[in-house]
Amino acid sequence: WSRHAVCIRLNREWVAVDKFSLPTPTNAEQWYVEDPFDLRHNLAGKCTPAARRRMLATMRESHKALLATGDWAAACPVRAEGPFLLRC
Repeated sequence: WSRHAVCIRLNREWVAVDKFSLPTPTNAEQWYVEDPFDLRHNLAGKCTPAARRRMLATMRESHKALLATGDWAAACPVRAEGPFLLRC
């Protein structure tokens, strides 16, 4: 996350996208998720440290479940609660 970006436009298998090569200025602490419809917009540009910790914790839990069971349903369970809002 400190050097690479999520970028659908430049995505290639086994190739990481250098976030400092993209149009919007950034820093090492900031996540970079390029908006595929507005290349100058970093969708994660205002993501707080607390939100990044929550997302990383959830990704780690899913990874652990996949390693243990190989079951995508266990890694990404359907939640019964109402609508969700991802707030950064």
